[in-house]
Amino acid sequence: MSHKVNLISRVACTAIILVVLFLYFVYHFPVDSNTDLIITYTTLLLVYSCVGIIAILMLRRKSYDILEPMNIVVFLYISIFAIRPMNDIINNDFYEFGVDTLGSSVIGSLIVIVSLLFFYVGYYYKIKGLSFEEKVNSEKNRDSQSTDWIINKSLIIWFISFVFSVINLTLSGHNLSYVLSFGSMTSGEEEITSGIAALTYFAYSMIGPWLYICVYSKSKILKVVLTFLMLSIYLIKGTRIVLLAMLMGGIVFYYLYNKRRPSFKSVIIGCITLVLFMSFIQISRNSVRYGQGISIDMICENIGVGNVFDSDMTTYKAFYCIIDTYPDKHDYTLGRAMILQTFTTLIPRSIWSDKPVAVIREVIENSVNSSAAKAGRAAPGIAEYYFEFGIIGCCICMFILGLLFKKWKNLFTNSQSVDDYILYAILYGLMFQLIIRTSTSASVYQYLFTVLPVIFIKKSIYLK
Repeated sequence: MSHKVNLISRVACTAIILVVLFLYFVYHFPVDSNTDLIITYTTLLLVYSCVGIIAILMLRRKSYDILEPMNIVVFLYISIFAIRPMNDIINNDFYEFGVDTLGSSVIGSLIVIVSLLFFYVGYYYKIKGLSFEEKVNSEKNRDSQSTDWIINKSLIIWFISFVFSVINLTLSGHNLSYVLSFGSMTSGEEEITSGIAALTYFAYSMIGPWLYICVYSKSKILKVVLTFLMLSIYLIKGTRIVLLAMLMGGIVFYYLYNKRRPSFKSVIIGCITLVLFMSFIQISRNSVRYGQGISIDMICENIGVGNVFDSDMTTYKAFYCIIDTYPDKHDYTLGRAMILQTFTTLIPRSIWSDKPVAVIREVIENSVNSSAAKAGRAAPGIAEYYFEFGIIGCCICMFILGLLFKKWKNLFTNSQSVDDYILYAILYGLMFQLIIRTSTSASVYQYLFTVLPVIFIKKSIYLK
């Protein structure tokens, strides 16, 4: 009975929110605009409705879990490809570096709908030969000797990763006191560079061992010190995704480990807190990254949440421009970004001076303009599938992504193991990157450096 009440409650609340937003956008329908804009807006309402229906279908399933990956996909797709574009049309803010981005918005919207349906099939439907169902993995009780072993191994991996991360920051121009002081001391260097790509990914390797230490260590001081040092590294590096992976990983693991789920109130409070914190990161990231430190006055003058995720939510603009350009004006890149670039990412330019620039930069320059490319303008994950392999690539890659997310969901639905809970928790934050940004090559290394320490600890425990 309780399950039925919860099902009705979550479906009803979501339906009410979706209907209210739908009526809001219908009320602001641009009836006085030109025909193309009216068609675009109508198509966006269709995208909104389709993703909304998928959301309701998701919530109606008995197996639904608020911590499952499908929530991320539905939320990001309806935000990036429906809500934000309509809001920008209402505010006449659909230009990207002086370029009208809505030329291929209708085709882009249809590609989004079809691709999302392929993801839905891959995520929910059992396909012969592609089943990921596993036996329930129950963790055996671990004695004090085993937990001490886990803590020691975790500390070693964490320390090695931390050292490489500090080396990377010092090579980029920061001194040690600046790194270890949360950016409160001056950097002492005038020229700040990006460091070495191969060393950058060690920042991700600290998250898994950190969670193991939080679970098994009895030392509160150790936990606080490690957390402070990690936050300092992530803040100075200025990469939000690794910080998001750490924060979301801790939160998700807490609920999985304690066999609880966040209430609606907790979700709202958590989202507000996360947005405020990420707003602080957005304000401080450039000044800290370039050695200028953090000042209270700077935070007080600039604090706000309006544009904290602006660059993430407006990636649809680049996507529309890419569709307008490929393949009519430029050929599909056919694996140069997702495959070839993956093998060349870790090669330093000091070794390969003629190393090609990131494919996405070339694509943005071709699709938008050189100013957007120099500014590092991003595009959503689906855009990479498109400029690599066209519409077929979008469908196939989204289907594979659905299978992958289903596999990850099984880490906590079919397991009672701390190891699997940690593995899923650290993957959770990284899932956002696969949807929001185009960079399969970077994502491969983010996932490898994040997951391998946990797999090593997990396998070592059972081999011990």
